[in-house]
Amino acid sequence: MSFWQALRPDSAEPRTYAPLMLIPIVLVVAFVAFRVCEATSGDSSTKSTDSSPPEMPYTVQGRGELVSEYFLLEPGIYGATINVSGNSDQSGAAQSFIVTLFTAALGHPSVLVEAVTTSGNWQTTTTVRDRQHFYLDIVATGEWTVTLEPV
Repeated sequence: MSFWQALRPDSAEPRTYAPLMLIPIVLVVAFVAFRVCEATSGDSSTKSTDSSPPEMPYTVQGRGELVSEYFLLEPGIYGATINVSGNSDQSGAAQSFIVTLFTAALGHPSVLVEAVTTSGNWQTTTTVRDRQHFYLDIVATGEWTVTLEPV
C-alpha cells in the first residue's frame, strides 16, 4: 500500500501510519542540522583566528549582546573580571546578564557569569587545558567589560 492509499478513508486494507511517524523525526533532524550550520557558519570577515595569543590582559567591552572575535589562549588558569551597568529594560527591571567562554570548536562552554541584575562586578576563574581558540558570548542590555588574564 502506498503512502497516499493509507490516507484514503475508503481503502479496505489496514492502515499503516509508519510513513507519518517519520515526519517528526525528519523535522527534528532538519532543525538540528540547521542549528549546527547556524552555529558553525560565521562571517569570516568578522572572525579571525590569529595564531598568536592576545596581549594580556585581554579586554572586551561593549553594550548589549556580542559574540567576540576569536582569540588564542595557552593552557593555564585565567582570571576573569566582569563588570556590568545599566542592564535593565525600559521599565528599569533587571535583565539577564550572561558571559560564556566557548571554544572555537563549539565545545566545552564555561559560563563565567549568569545573573539577573542591573549592575554588578564579578571575579571568577576558568581553566584552559589545551592551546586553542576561544570566543566570548555576552548576553546583556547594558554596558559591560570582560577582562581575562593569567593567574
